[in-house]
Amino acid sequence: MSAGGDEDAIKDVVTNFFKGFSKDPGIDYSTKFTVGDEMRFVRPTGNPIGMLGFKAMFQSEAMGDDATNDVWDWNKIHVGTDSALCCVTHHATFTYEGTPNEDVAVSSFYLTKAEGDWKILWAQRSTGRPPTDAKPEGF
Repeated sequence: MSAGGDEDAIKDVVTNFFKGFSKDPGIDYSTKFTVGDEMRFVRPTGNPIGMLGFKAMFQSEAMGDDATNDVWDWNKIHVGTDSALCCVTHHATFTYEGTPNEDVAVSSFYLTKAEGDWKILWAQRSTGRPPTDAKPEGF
C-alpha cells in the first residue's frame, strides 16, 4: 500500500475509533477494527486506561447516549514501514452524569500495522477547551 493509501487507512481507523463508542447494539468499531489488544489510552488526567476499561467508561450509565466526536483537523500523519504517528484536533459533545459537555481537544495516536491492517496501540488526549477558544497551533 502506498503512503497515501496508508494515510487514508489511518484516517479511517481514527475516524472509526471516535465513532465506535456508541451504545447502539451491534456498533463496536472500537475493538473489532481500530485497536489492538494492548491498546492504552492516556486521559487528560495523565492516567492510562486499557481498552476494556475505556469501553466500559463509555458504556456506563454516567455517559449519555448523545456522544459525538468529529475530527476537525488532521494536524500530522507520519507513516513508517509498520508504525505511524497521527495527531488530530477533534470536537466532542457528550453528557456525563447529566451535565452536557462540548470541547475541542488534541489527540495523538501511535498505530502499528500487522497483516496489512492499522491498529491503534497508544492514544493520548489533551484537556478539552471550549470551541470558541483559539484554535490550537504549533503543528
